[in-house]
Amino acid sequence: INQQVNTDSFSLPVSFGQEVDELYFHTNSLRDTVWVSKTNEPHFESVDCGLNYFHTLRGVRYTRNAIDSIVIKNKEVNYDVSKQHFYIYFKEYRF
Repeated sequence: INQQVNTDSFSLPVSFGQEVDELYFHTNSLRDTVWVSKTNEPHFESVDCGLNYFHTLRGVRYTRNAIDSIVIKNKEVNYDVSKQHFYIYFKEYRF
């Protein structure tokens, strides 16, 4: 999502080999780091489809330069791409 402006939502893939994913947000001249801890649960449906992974979000940590807070809304990550998992609230800055 590099260089995106006026964004109110986005989708990112989740790793299946790490217990923590790390995200970086650059807003104006501020930078924040977000660490998402999760489980990696193998999910097998058929030989034709191969192995996929579902996840359970265990927690989120973040720096607070531009980010005010992050709330986990849905802990279960699976095939349902319509679900929103996080709400990220940014601080209000007046320039």
